[in-house]
Amino acid sequence: MDDHGPPVYIDPNKYLFVMVSEATGAPTISSLLGFGFSAGGPPAPLVGLRVESPLGAYSAMPTRASGAFATFLKNNPQLARAKMERYIVVKYPASANLTNAKAALTADPYVEYVHEPPTNVQFATPPRTEPLPMPHITAPDKSTSKNGATSNQYHLEALNIPAAWAWAGGWGLIGIADSGLETNNPELKSFTGAGSVGGTKIAGGNFLTAFSRDISAVLNGSGNASPNADELRPMVGGIDPGAISADCDRADGTVDGLIVTEAAGHGTHVSALIAGNSENADGLSGVCKGCGIGIQKISVPFCLPAPGTLFGVFITIALLEEGIFQAIGTVLDNAPQVTSFSFGGNLFCDASNASNLGCLALQNAQEMDVIVSAASGNNRAPLQFPASGNSSGIGGLNESLAIWDDSPGDNTNCPTGLPFLGLECGSNYTLNAAEKRQEITVPAKNVRSAMYTGKNWNLDLACGDSVGDDALDGIGLCTGTSMSAPIAAGLFGLLRSVNPLVLRGDPESTAVFGVRNVVKATTDRAGVSLPWDQKLGYGRPNAEAAVKMMLGTVAGRPARNRATPLFGVYSPAAKDYAVTTLPQTIISYTALSTAVYKTTQDFFAPDFVMGDLVPGYSAFPPAAGLLPPQPRASAYVLSTEFPPETQPGATLIPLYWLDRKRVFPILCQGAACNTFNRDSLLVTSLTQVNSAVAQGYEYKGIQGYVYSSQVTGTVALRVLCDTTIDDCAVFPDTQLAEYQQRGYTTGFLGATNSIIGYAYPVGDLDADGLSDAMEYVVGTNRNLADSDADGLSDAAEFPQAGISLSDPCGAGSICVLAPANIFNNGFE
Repeated sequence: MDDHGPPVYIDPNKYLFVMVSEATGAPTISSLLGFGFSAGGPPAPLVGLRVESPLGAYSAMPTRASGAFATFLKNNPQLARAKMERYIVVKYPASANLTNAKAALTADPYVEYVHEPPTNVQFATPPRTEPLPMPHITAPDKSTSKNGATSNQYHLEALNIPAAWAWAGGWGLIGIADSGLETNNPELKSFTGAGSVGGTKIAGGNFLTAFSRDISAVLNGSGNASPNADELRPMVGGIDPGAISADCDRADGTVDGLIVTEAAGHGTHVSALIAGNSENADGLSGVCKGCGIGIQKISVPFCLPAPGTLFGVFITIALLEEGIFQAIGTVLDNAPQVTSFSFGGNLFCDASNASNLGCLALQNAQEMDVIVSAASGNNRAPLQFPASGNSSGIGGLNESLAIWDDSPGDNTNCPTGLPFLGLECGSNYTLNAAEKRQEITVPAKNVRSAMYTGKNWNLDLACGDSVGDDALDGIGLCTGTSMSAPIAAGLFGLLRSVNPLVLRGDPESTAVFGVRNVVKATTDRAGVSLPWDQKLGYGRPNAEAAVKMMLGTVAGRPARNRATPLFGVYSPAAKDYAVTTLPQTIISYTALSTAVYKTTQDFFAPDFVMGDLVPGYSAFPPAAGLLPPQPRASAYVLSTEFPPETQPGATLIPLYWLDRKRVFPILCQGAACNTFNRDSLLVTSLTQVNSAVAQGYEYKGIQGYVYSSQVTGTVALRVLCDTTIDDCAVFPDTQLAEYQQRGYTTGFLGATNSIIGYAYPVGDLDADGLSDAMEYVVGTNRNLADSDADGLSDAAEFPQAGISLSDPCGAGSICVLAPANIFNNGFE
């Protein structure tokens, strides 16, 4: 069902999710997807599909694995993503007896698991409960206050976000499944030039087309994905292609067999809450204002029965309920650090249904070390899925920062119409000890963010451009835990940008102290030693305190920056040297790519040049395989945009990520062509970003920061290309001769200067397990394993991939901690 947006078109068809066995004799997924299921035709490949006359079957994953990715999953069948690959969605007519169909499939020896879609699936954005017409709220002052705080977004001040921005603005990748977004919204701009979005380059990543697309038609097997994730993309109306009347076709003003939804804005609002760019004068900003957004559009428009009347919905009931798990899986295939899901249904994952596709999707997130931020729901009931699963369930607060409940103790002020019956007027929470715990609570009521310009999401004006003031200016209010999940996702993204190597963690476990544990430890309730609460969870986050904990403490004060490894991988098939600061991206290269990428030295491949092992970080998350590749780094860069205390006058510049796939040689045909050819690289020049995109590269956001000029301990970081194999490589000067010997001698796009900035080389002079790069940045002593002589090594007190819970430069220590040139006069 929808979220009190436009009226709902009910799909009459029925669906089952079926996980096919890998046992000898089992039909292949390809044979099932290609089967016609026509009356009088050959018998279905599965005996269980010969009951209740299925209409068809399609893959549960909108994009199926191929090449090395498929081989990897075949060799690692225990991984959740491998099991998801073996799921199909079977479509039955409305007259089918689903109980009979399910029983037949359950009895089939080649079926491992079968289940129905979740029910009561909807966006977590309820209707307005105030009488209509709604009294307009006075338009707020759009000016900014100290630290960039916006006076018209109370949720930012409530979480101490502006103070956190003084330490970090974020740059990681956050994945979303929603209704799409306004691709040219000024809050979501990326860069100038051919292929740009929004028209003006900004400091952050924001909306990234490389990670975004419309998968709505794929979710029910009716079409292919589109690269256009705009909420108003014209589409064939209804559930089935061609189900569009002449009146519907004319309703949008163009007779072309397509319709355009009238309702839009949910996904735009959510996206801007996460990573609105804060670059213009409207006073809006996302929580992680430099983070990149990759969105999967999962909604379709449909036409109301009334002639000429056209509305759009989040998604039709059956399409959403069958597609919710597929959407989660597709978002994760882009390897984000964090995901945000503002929808839910009635599934609870436990040992009895661990093979349910939805539960596998969340297990996949855990294996990839991705934080899932999920809306708890708006029914004042137990947490909905995916918040009820292996994820972070985010509850909602009102403007007074109390639990959001519009009608405490009764339903007087709640909606009364079907199908909501007084339920959708307050945040879900944990009703009893057997349920999944509410994790944290953030604002949900009347949250201000960008909207699709000139559009409203709800017919009753609960969420839209015209809600909150009279101006159709692309800014509006929405209410619901649909808003809470992206606010929390932005915070998680901000923290993961500070230290990308820290695991996601679990506030219910002390086994790993990760990002979610940091948030738990710095909430308002933690600050006054209050325990977990069934409604408020662990409390309301304090973003500044959390960021400072992620940075770590040195000499009694928070570190101003951190050094993070620039991991290297190489693909012999793609002829591509690639570097990245994100473990999730390494997983994408080594496990999810159609061409094999490696992270370890291979003496049988003489063209393979990679860096050293990373002290304090011995393995990537589990999805990198049964025997995860050892992390290797060629250099260390910085994780925030602010210069470290040891280099107070330095200027840091972002590393922009570019990626291109094309057959090489260009226009090549036949067996001699390299169809796996790829070039992934980093640059710091905006001119090069624009020129590269115009020549077929995709812009994929930011990967950390480097110095604009050389400082003590750093070396030049270069980009040079080998035009004979169509590849460019990023490496420090310490590897220059080695790369030149292998043909990397040409500047990128003809540039005469190959230096893109300055980074720290690899090394650990005192062998204490903490890289020299980190010791240069935070000021510990590179010549002493224990800078403050307290019996604990620097690496133990300030771990590369963990949270620093003690100070490596305690009282009486001999740490450096001062600008590197302070002793140049010879006196110490």
